[in-house]
Amino acid sequence: MPLWVQRFSLTFALAMLFSAPLCAEEPREAFLDGLIEQGYYDPAMWYIEQLEKSPKTPAAMKATLPYRKAIAQLEVSRTQRNPAARKDLLDQADSNLEAFVKAQPKHDKTVDARMQRGAIMLERAKLEELLADREKDDAAKKAHMDEAAKQYDAARGVYQAAVGQIRDVLKEIPSTLDPKADASKIELRDELRGAYVRANLLAATSLYEKAKITADDKKKKELLTASAKEFDTIFGNYRKFLSGLYARLYQAECELALGDTKKATTTLQNDLMILGDQPQDFRLLKLKSVKLLAKCWDAEKPPKYEQIVKVCGEWYDAQQLRVSEDRDPEWIELKLQLARAYQGVAPKLEKKEDKAEALKRAVKLVVDASKYPGPYQKDALALRTELQGADAAVAATDKPPETFQEANEAGRAAMQEIQSQTFVINKLKEQLAAAKTPAEKEDLAGQIKTAQEGLDKAFDNAGKYLKMALGKADVDVSNDDLNVIRYSLAFLAFQKKDYFPTMVQASFVARRYPTSASAKACAKLALASALLIYQDSPAEKKDFEVAQVKKIVNFIATQWAGEPESNEALSTLVGFEVAQGQIEEAEKTLAKIPADSIARSEAELKLGQSIWVNYLRGMNARRQAAADGAPNAAPTDAELTAMKDKALKVLTDGVDKYTGKAADYSYVIAALSLAQIYTDIGEPEKAFPLFEKDNLGLLKLVESKSEATSRTGLPGMIYKAAVRAYISALPNVKSQADTDAMMTKAEEAMTQLKALVGEDEAGKKQLVATYISLAKDLQTQLENAPPAQKKALSAGFEAFLNRVGESTKDPLVLNWVGETFYGLGVSMKDDPTAATDAAGFFNKAITVYERIISEGGTTNPQLLLQVKVRIAAARAGLGEFEPAMETYVDVLKENPMMVNVQVDAAKMLYDWGLAKNEARKFGEAIQGAYPNDKKQNSIWGWGRIQSVLARYASKDANQPAYREIFFEARYNMALARFQFASRQSADDAKQKYMAMAEKDILSTEFAYPDMGGDEWRARFDALLKKIQTALHKSPVGLSKPEAAAS
Repeated sequence: MPLWVQRFSLTFALAMLFSAPLCAEEPREAFLDGLIEQGYYDPAMWYIEQLEKSPKTPAAMKATLPYRKAIAQLEVSRTQRNPAARKDLLDQADSNLEAFVKAQPKHDKTVDARMQRGAIMLERAKLEELLADREKDDAAKKAHMDEAAKQYDAARGVYQAAVGQIRDVLKEIPSTLDPKADASKIELRDELRGAYVRANLLAATSLYEKAKITADDKKKKELLTASAKEFDTIFGNYRKFLSGLYARLYQAECELALGDTKKATTTLQNDLMILGDQPQDFRLLKLKSVKLLAKCWDAEKPPKYEQIVKVCGEWYDAQQLRVSEDRDPEWIELKLQLARAYQGVAPKLEKKEDKAEALKRAVKLVVDASKYPGPYQKDALALRTELQGADAAVAATDKPPETFQEANEAGRAAMQEIQSQTFVINKLKEQLAAAKTPAEKEDLAGQIKTAQEGLDKAFDNAGKYLKMALGKADVDVSNDDLNVIRYSLAFLAFQKKDYFPTMVQASFVARRYPTSASAKACAKLALASALLIYQDSPAEKKDFEVAQVKKIVNFIATQWAGEPESNEALSTLVGFEVAQGQIEEAEKTLAKIPADSIARSEAELKLGQSIWVNYLRGMNARRQAAADGAPNAAPTDAELTAMKDKALKVLTDGVDKYTGKAADYSYVIAALSLAQIYTDIGEPEKAFPLFEKDNLGLLKLVESKSEATSRTGLPGMIYKAAVRAYISALPNVKSQADTDAMMTKAEEAMTQLKALVGEDEAGKKQLVATYISLAKDLQTQLENAPPAQKKALSAGFEAFLNRVGESTKDPLVLNWVGETFYGLGVSMKDDPTAATDAAGFFNKAITVYERIISEGGTTNPQLLLQVKVRIAAARAGLGEFEPAMETYVDVLKENPMMVNVQVDAAKMLYDWGLAKNEARKFGEAIQGAYPNDKKQNSIWGWGRIQSVLARYASKDANQPAYREIFFEARYNMALARFQFASRQSADDAKQKYMAMAEKDILSTEFAYPDMGGDEWRARFDALLKKIQTALHKSPVGLSKPEAAAS
């Protein structure tokens, strides 16, 4: 049933009969009607609300506002996907129409209002069908379907009553009218006649829709027969009206549903297929008729595929589809019908070339049909998989190419097939990910396997034919044609991960033919290959790979200087140099990119972030070097300040360039980085505009679901950064009101952060990880803060944590509060002047954690385990080592493979040794302690931790977290050995264990020359020099990195 049938309005016609003309001085009514007619329903509803409130709205117009609002609500409901919201809109619309009819029984819009209530009933019926389809319980399904049938009956009653009402109006118009004197009445009469036909059609359609959902076969047949008869009568009486022609279409649908395919076919061919294709209303009717005709022939036994191809296929071929029609489900359904028909007719064709052509048509149609999401995409993808065999049949009929032209065309066809098959596989994988039943998953997996086989064959064919084309080329073939083939062959090699041949082939085209159409594409492909060769190279030194990357970038930058390709290549090189730690080189490369280039902003982002990361690493190295007693092993204050200032300048330049422009991903990352920097350096107020300003504010972008913030994890990062900024500003506010406002902002960001994840176990797990990450960020911020700011900053954090903790019972939020208190304690523990504050934070953490256990933490075993471990860590921070160790042992007896807890326990044994000056504890930190029933140590110690994680020590193990812990364990094993040796009273024992500590480090260097990276190398080097000094050796430390790598 076409949408225009349900949406028609009698307003104009009835107004001409019953009302006087509108006042010219009142534009409101025309404006509102325009909004509704143009489909601006949400603005229309807003405008209606303003008119209702305004005292200037004329009383006559105000009386119609419930009717007008109902029309807008009805239209909005049709676009609403949420059933509950859709039902609510329909109920509101019905209520408004009922109120209008009751208040204005003789108004000129009353008849139309009653008609619109019929439309609401039809929409309610469709909604009930949708809800029934979603139900699994048969009784629940039946209840929804029964309600749908009632709504169809009610709608039919409304439309039948409208037929009588319009008939009465028509009777009042004289049968004989003068064309000149009675022009307005003639126009009214014609409008009413059209409305009269549509009302008849809607009444019959309501009966037909009820027939379609009737379960009882006998009753269904009766209703379909009655519907067909009514449609036949409407067509017979009103065939000159478009509604009358639609009645004929629905009559054919009824005949098909009754099983009389021949009668339905005759109905369509005799009365509808003879119609022209214009105007557009008739073209849509014709399209529906063609689809129904194809359905009729497909229902024959056997199906009449030849007829579908001849009649429906020829009509489709004669059409020129608009761009919008390629996505239209009506046209997509026809393409799918024709693809099935061509597939079905192919085996019956005698000539091989005809059979091949039919299969090619089927493949093309089904590929087009599968491109866009919608009700037919799944079936189209399934048919595309079926047609894999058709590809083989087509290939079998094709003669081997004999000329360059034939080979080139075969290669290009195979390249198109690669694109098509790749699309199909990606869509099938999406369906597989969403599949719920084993049978559905098995079916989709089979389709993917078949499609993959087709893709592999397409790759083979493309390579074979394109190489054949190169071999058959003569002097008449242009270099441009040859370069397109060379590019395609390089692309095929790239897809197969043969990066070196790709780089060579693509570089050849770019350098030898720099002005050809393929040159830039080949240069990009060569650069991408060089980067992947570098990435995949197992060598420690990659001078050759680095040289290739820079060589290609320099060529692109020189050959196409000032063009986007040049700037993009230089931006890529900036990122490459940044990844290698070549910051100065990256700055020089950045300077070559024009200031107004988009690529410049992206490069500035990469460079600025890298400098800031280096600054944070430097700050961490400073703290660690101070703790290790080796302050010279870290950057100086001047170096750190220079890094901080440079990162600020580069990122600020990048962000400022976006002023007045639409945000994109690069802007979001740059603004987020800059906001974090402002927070970290103690100037959080400067971050507020980055979060809050109109259009470009990060929080505004997330709330508006901007594409710029749509990447996974990015909204969470923004909310975390906002929380940090707001609570970091608390020490700077001047009044209690400002404090409350700032805390409210932070709480709102916390609430949004929680809302990002689901309520299931996976969502809760993600939320815990997010909260812990936020707590770590706050801890790091406090550790990096200057001594003068630490006290005030920690007080601000404490005030916010107290407020959050007092106002919630959510165990996940409480866990974050406890985790943050614990982090504050850790950040201040080593500062003698803040010992009291650190103890206070540890005690608050314990109090919150115990609250979680007492208030229901046991409902989440994983959380309970984590809380127990954190209580132990907090007690260790307070120097309460015995009860802390009891908890660690208790947890690790049941969960020995919890590596993070093993690390915490080993650290605590070391801290215990320092606090109590007990050499034995250092030995336990290395060798483990507290044997279980099997005589195995529950606490592994650093020795076993590094042994268990040794397999992750190499760079290519792809487990960076475990690799980091391995080198941490190797370092701490040597450190604990050093402390153990230092506490030996006998000189020979001291020298013995010092030598063992030296050996720990030197054996690590021998087996892993990179020593886990620059930070660990510096710490190993500083410790080794201490040990060598204690052994009365020259403190030379580790070998130089260059020597180690050679």
